[in-house]
Amino acid sequence: MDNALVTVATGLVGLATSGALAALAAARLRRGRPYLANGLYVALDGPVDPAAAAARAGYAGIEVGVRIDADTTSPTLRLTCAMPPGEPAPTFDQAVLAPLAARVAGNRLGRVHARRAEPFLLMVRAEPDPDPETGVVRATGREYETLDRLLRPHAAILTTFLGGRVVPGAITFVLTGLHWSRADLLGAARPGAPTSTARHRSGTHRNGPPALHESQVNTP
Repeated sequence: MDNALVTVATGLVGLATSGALAALAAARLRRGRPYLANGLYVALDGPVDPAAAAARAGYAGIEVGVRIDADTTSPTLRLTCAMPPGEPAPTFDQAVLAPLAARVAGNRLGRVHARRAEPFLLMVRAEPDPDPETGVVRATGREYETLDRLLRPHAAILTTFLGGRVVPGAITFVLTGLHWSRADLLGAARPGAPTSTARHRSGTHRNGPPALHESQVNTP
């Protein structure tokens, strides 16, 4: 009889321990992973939900690749992630902009990451399709124009250039790569045209789409 009582008691202790461990694991899952202040999630080849994946993993920024999809009613940008044959890649606004904007809206600090004041770094690399006749990869300008149109509804949460200074927002947007239209980038640097002083690195353009600017300044 005593052995049976000991067995039952041991089993109850085991169940209590398992329950406590499960509760602890669930709490950690709700809090998310530790914040990676210097972490950049490079998602040029996927996954299909790069913004959500980067945020869940605690990364401070993300780089995605985009290319124009001219087959839609209004040209849009799709991610460069690998997809099964015949299946289109997710659109940039659905897979990146919308999830990030939702996180900002749901955070009392108005940021992508809870309890973090610094902007989330969103880097976008243009990867145009090669010319079907020559095979040359060349920017057409539609990437830049389409991106500007997609960013405008989210202008309130983007880092902007206002009155000669950078005003941090929830998201700092940066163009990367070699295939953004040079005509657009040079046009943004003409006297009287808007310019941007967003953070940049090698291969990154300083002049972002007009949606990132709240005022016009003259460049040297």
